[in-house]
Amino acid sequence: MCKQLRIHLLQTWIRLVLVVVVALVTPMSVLAGDTIPSAGEAGYSLYLPAVRSGGESTDVVWSRIFPVDLAVASPLHMENVVTAAAVAGSWTTGYAIATAEIYSVLTGATAVTAVFDPAALLMAGADANCYGPTLQYRNHPDSGGSGSGELPHGDLGIWQEVDSTGDACAAAQINARLNGAEQQSQASLLLMAALIDAAIDAGLSLPTIGGVLDVTAVISAAGIPHVTFTLATISYNVTTGTWTYYAEFTYTDPADGSVHPMVVSLDYTPDATSPDTEYTGVMYYRANDSHLWSNCPSGGASHPVTNNGTLAFTRFDADDLRIQQRAGVYCEHDVDARTGGIVDPTKTWGDNYSSFTANFDPETMAGDYAYAWQAGSFDRASRVLDVGINNFSPLDGEAYYGYGDRVQEDADGVFVAQGMYCNWAAPGASGGMQPYAQRQSVTFNSTTGHFETPTGGSDLRYAPTNNCQYDGDGSFWYDRNLNLTDDETPADLIVTPGSSNPLDLMAATDSDGDGVATIAEKIATRGYNPPVAP
Repeated sequence: MCKQLRIHLLQTWIRLVLVVVVALVTPMSVLAGDTIPSAGEAGYSLYLPAVRSGGESTDVVWSRIFPVDLAVASPLHMENVVTAAAVAGSWTTGYAIATAEIYSVLTGATAVTAVFDPAALLMAGADANCYGPTLQYRNHPDSGGSGSGELPHGDLGIWQEVDSTGDACAAAQINARLNGAEQQSQASLLLMAALIDAAIDAGLSLPTIGGVLDVTAVISAAGIPHVTFTLATISYNVTTGTWTYYAEFTYTDPADGSVHPMVVSLDYTPDATSPDTEYTGVMYYRANDSHLWSNCPSGGASHPVTNNGTLAFTRFDADDLRIQQRAGVYCEHDVDARTGGIVDPTKTWGDNYSSFTANFDPETMAGDYAYAWQAGSFDRASRVLDVGINNFSPLDGEAYYGYGDRVQEDADGVFVAQGMYCNWAAPGASGGMQPYAQRQSVTFNSTTGHFETPTGGSDLRYAPTNNCQYDGDGSFWYDRNLNLTDDETPADLIVTPGSSNPLDLMAATDSDGDGVATIAEKIATRGYNPPVAP
């Protein structure tokens, strides 16, 4: 078939899809515009008016121009979803929900104004309540057994087995930390999908023979609140087969009137014969902001910063998707923090750098995930949460928490826990990492809607001291139960291998026989394989 005919058929198919996609009725899809369940149908945390069907023939058509199955989501994020086609809710992965939302905008079933929030590009991850709580102490043994104070938020690792949400702490923490990355990537992908929908709705021909299509006017006409577009384009490189989507705009925060220039771009190269299951590319976003507190220098009352992020991705097959999202807050405005198209941690950033790498099956979420974050550029180590998910129903897996390299010192952005700092910032904190890590197994309970830990499925307990232990020889008190009251017994505070509440951390092992025991080797014996960056 000649090139011109193929191009004509592709554009014809794209327009036909907008007509037929919302009329397709399959067991896993519903119609856009159906009525939201009434108050009598309570109990569902999320309602989706349009959910795409896995395996639809139209996916191949759309995937020739856009990565329809791409998103960022925690592997342990589950929502109880009800659709107009369902008589009851069903537990669905956050990844499936995210891709459904993007697909709905791409196909015109959902208006971008209903789901796109530019403020998401300013979001950052947070911590679950069970992780790193502030901790009061008195007479700390590492400081000579005198004085009192409070350990700051974020320094204690997994302190409680179950979070206030009801989830096992490891599940709650990976969900909380990845929330910022999810929102940033979701908003960016939604906007890129909206450029296509706006162009097609306006009757514009996509540049399938190469060149650049200016869509500034048509995306502006979509009427996204508080957003003014200065440039939006869709381009296609015939030689490389790469689609590039670009949007430059200003977001005005309605709460305080602050103005935030933003940029989002997406390069997408699908395989010529299997575009729905084989593709590669990278997305970039940046957004100006101002922080009252930052590790960045400031010449005034606030610190000018630029949120930078990239999402690199490669899909090798239906069950093999590899992604890496990097993000950080860089010093000064209008900073492009990329090197070779990827956000670079060796450039001048100040706060909240993170790297999330995942190799997984988008259908089952089975795979290996590595998330690392570093609160400040001067920190001596990153914090790492590695998660392995099994190909099993109900969804289950195991998480490992510890410290790793500084993000500036890890070139590929893939982090594996190397040990523990049990005393990160208390008086007398010294020495290197201890040869331990925390471990927690998790299994999803569809009845309770929570990830739970089986009996004996965690190694979490330690004392907040340099060697992770306290033998009771002194008057050291720390608020083990976090109730702000000195009501702990000696048995509550003493943590040694032989105490009634013993030291319970996963210890390093030497599995390769080289005479050096490491946490990475121990994690590997549990079946975890560090993911590979795309």
